[in-house]
Amino acid sequence: MTKMIKENKIKNSNMKKQEKGVRDGFTLIELIITISMIMILLGIVIIGVPEIQKRGRDSIRIQDLDRVANALENYYNREGHYPDASNWSDLTTQISEFLGEAPYDPRNQSPYIYSYCDDNTTAPSKYALMAKFEFWNNALEEDFDEDWPDNMTSFCDCGGGGAYSAPDGTADDLENSAPYAYCIRNP
Repeated sequence: MTKMIKENKIKNSNMKKQEKGVRDGFTLIELIITISMIMILLGIVIIGVPEIQKRGRDSIRIQDLDRVANALENYYNREGHYPDASNWSDLTTQISEFLGEAPYDPRNQSPYIYSYCDDNTTAPSKYALMAKFEFWNNALEEDFDEDWPDNMTSFCDCGGGGAYSAPDGTADDLENSAPYAYCIRNP
């Protein structure tokens, strides 16, 4: 008896749908609109994700160089000079006590590598750290590129394989084309 009642309810429900013009499924127009909206959202995500990743890598670069600069100051306070290191690996080995795990650029391939240089004395009193950014960042406003041509090229090949100086002798050229040079040094 209950089975018969259930069957009647289902039949009545289907009859009511047919009377009201209600049908199961989607129309072709509804499917096209839905698929189009999904494709637009997917396109936005695909275009936006690489930019977000690049900005994230630039943030990591800032944090890494700040960590290394702090470790260099701790080294200086104990030793009375900065490390005399010929490359990034040599530097991170010498300051590992203060640094912990050695940071490397998130991409770690040219031109995106970290560089260190000192004033080439037996007890260095000056250093510079450099990274390359993929996007313009406000941190570039506060780095030391402003006095690069006069102050740094005289003692520092901070480019990791070639002296970085502005082509026309101005600092602006260092920051107006990608990859952007981000440089910090001891005061």
